[in-house]
Amino acid sequence: MDTQALCDELLKSGRESLDTIFKPSPKDVKNLYDPRPARILEINNNINESMERYREMIEEVSHVLSRVNAYKMDRDLVSNAEPLDFTDLCEKITTTFNTVEKTAFHDGSLCVLTTDLIAKDNGGDGKPIKIEPHLIVLNIGISESQFIPVGDNLYEGFDQGMMAHPHCIGAHNLTACLGTFSGVLLEHIANDDYVSAIETCLSFLQSYNSGDSAGALWHRWPLVEKTPKSEPLDIYVNGVISEGVTA
Repeated sequence: MDTQALCDELLKSGRESLDTIFKPSPKDVKNLYDPRPARILEINNNINESMERYREMIEEVSHVLSRVNAYKMDRDLVSNAEPLDFTDLCEKITTTFNTVEKTAFHDGSLCVLTTDLIAKDNGGDGKPIKIEPHLIVLNIGISESQFIPVGDNLYEGFDQGMMAHPHCIGAHNLTACLGTFSGVLLEHIANDDYVSAIETCLSFLQSYNSGDSAGALWHRWPLVEKTPKSEPLDIYVNGVISEGVTA
């Protein structure tokens, strides 16, 4: 009887099965046991598990090396690029968008102050809501974006946080849930296309998604009684046109 079978038997019949363990062996029978097959099986299993882990590590290292090479290529491109002149760019951004009040380049960041905004539901049944002015800050060196509310009012949004936009989670940590806008914004920054980057940021601030838990709280913001008549911008987000952004 093997060990597992013996354990099962002990669980069923209790102490009666102990006789099986301690039953004396006949004098003419040698009590021999060869542990090698069981030990070899265990060692082989350990070898197989170790080799599987080794293959996973090799694959992971390969991915890491690919990323390192890509970073090196990016570094070479950045090293060989010409310095950016933001003087004309700031003026262009301010004159291109009528929802931009001021634009400046300060301490490595592109800073854009918006006017009062109107956010529309992106494909849902929510009504247009008022969004107070924001300071958009794009850190050029590390491709980081912040949306800082500069108006007088905050509203209770997702997770009972006080915020100025349904998808800007918190007025203090300035965490914006950009969703599909994130990849587009990073691509524009990587290509030094800051007019399009600001356009994407404005599109984000002028829209919300009532279909998710944060955007579903849109009704806590003041409604827009009458939407100004102007042509909406068509912004491509992952190949889909996102309408309803007033320029």
